[in-house]
Amino acid sequence: MTPNTRTPRPTPRRSAIVSLLVVLALIGGPLGFAPAHAATSTVSGRVLDSAGAPVEDAWIGVYQRDVEDETYYFLDDAPAGSTDETGRYTLDLAPGTYKFFVEGDERHVSEYYNDAVSLRTAQAVVVGDGAVTLDDVELQLLPSVEGTVLADDGRPVDSSYVVAYEYEQNEGWDAVDGVAVDRSGRYSLPLAPGTYRIGFSDEDDDFVPEYWKDATRFEQARDVVVAADGISGIDARLTPRPVLPLGSAVNAVRPMVQGFAAVKQVLESHDGMWKTDPGWIQGPVVTTRQWLRNGVPVPGATGNRYQVLPSDVGSTLSVRVTGSGPGLRSQTIDSAPSGSVKWTSTVTATSRPGRNKATLTIRPRSNGRAVTGTVTISLRNKRVRTVRLRNGKATVRLRLKRKQKYDLLYNGSATVHPSRAPLFVRIK
Repeated sequence: MTPNTRTPRPTPRRSAIVSLLVVLALIGGPLGFAPAHAATSTVSGRVLDSAGAPVEDAWIGVYQRDVEDETYYFLDDAPAGSTDETGRYTLDLAPGTYKFFVEGDERHVSEYYNDAVSLRTAQAVVVGDGAVTLDDVELQLLPSVEGTVLADDGRPVDSSYVVAYEYEQNEGWDAVDGVAVDRSGRYSLPLAPGTYRIGFSDEDDDFVPEYWKDATRFEQARDVVVAADGISGIDARLTPRPVLPLGSAVNAVRPMVQGFAAVKQVLESHDGMWKTDPGWIQGPVVTTRQWLRNGVPVPGATGNRYQVLPSDVGSTLSVRVTGSGPGLRSQTIDSAPSGSVKWTSTVTATSRPGRNKATLTIRPRSNGRAVTGTVTISLRNKRVRTVRLRNGKATVRLRLKRKQKYDLLYNGSATVHPSRAPLFVRIK
């Protein structure tokens, strides 16, 4: 059957309107509806899913046509029914014209009878004195995201669950549905076709939450595209949270490297913030550090400061901080790495004025040597031209009507940082 957006059950406001109509009918007579004492007829049918299986506890909502304005109103006092274990339902309705809404559980796409996506397009059913048997309603099964949630050692994670997030324009990512993982570690999460991100957690918070695929942060999660036939293999292996023994130094704010990653510059270690666990343990946490080059300790580099060396060019630098103290178990944390270490550079330039034009000669240098790459010339933050260096310099001719201040940017290279300089250009 045709999928459609799930329709909410009637709102309290609609219920209030219907109740008001009932009161008016008792006071002034019927308003186009059958009298309360009128005989009823049975309306019956069956609800199946798209695989042919009966749908139990499907809800049947009833709308009756007002003979005066020919509109349909939800009957919240009507005998709206639910299906039994065979998918069958029976309604007792007074003579009149009706439309029906069928809602399964979270695995199904709801619809109006018969195979309609709105009340306006739903099929009208006339109920007279005799019984009415409706056609079978077939609710479309939603596709599912399936997989397993296990611990690193392969055992199921108690009380774990899976949450799906969907992106909405102007709203960002938001959780739209979730499901608990069974005792064997398996789950099946019905979702409408679309693009999602999937998160895995446990209620006891004994494991580190993650997102598919092996991402510890939501921004790093990979998208899961759900098609009409669903998707499987969206698995997770959760890592237990570390259990710190009594009397431990605990890092509260991660260490970081401060400074400019360039040769001859000095970097500083911010050792982060530390505390003791449990908190009632008295005594300071003492920090020591070891500088790392591409994750490998630099011999003798254990101070709070580190002067960048030519041998560091092309590498990243980080600092490994260890917190400890009398009677405390130590903990070691690495900072995030710096950017790639490069040489610094400078830009020098000269201008030779001509009539309504000028010739610029630009010479970037690094460590006293010529460099390769490009130079961008800008005027009032707008790019004028980008030129490539040849033999360490670039010669550019500019046409202009008056003296101007240009900005010269050497764009750097794999081993040299960018640099910029201003240049006042005159004409004759």
